[in-house]
Amino acid sequence: MNRHHPYDPRGWKRGARDMGQGHCFLLPDHGREFKRDDMRKLGFTLYQDFVMKEDDNYQMRWWFRNTETWKARIDRIEQMGYVASDKLQIT
Repeated sequence: MNRHHPYDPRGWKRGARDMGQGHCFLLPDHGREFKRDDMRKLGFTLYQDFVMKEDDNYQMRWWFRNTETWKARIDRIEQMGYVASDKLQIT
């Protein structure tokens, strides 16, 4: 029996976060490799593509659970050196 979530049969690792449980509201995707259908199933309803200021070849996609998360995090993402290369998209 799982001591963290008694009704959840999945195993847990010490310090690991389970995306399916909703702990993460945004997620970076280096190289834009995650599949839209998979991310939608995990609850990520929005995404936006970025490049680094110094290197246009460095592609990053950020996944968001909702518009509130996007509004709360977009400034910090830009402060880290990312520049939007496309508008916010719906999965």
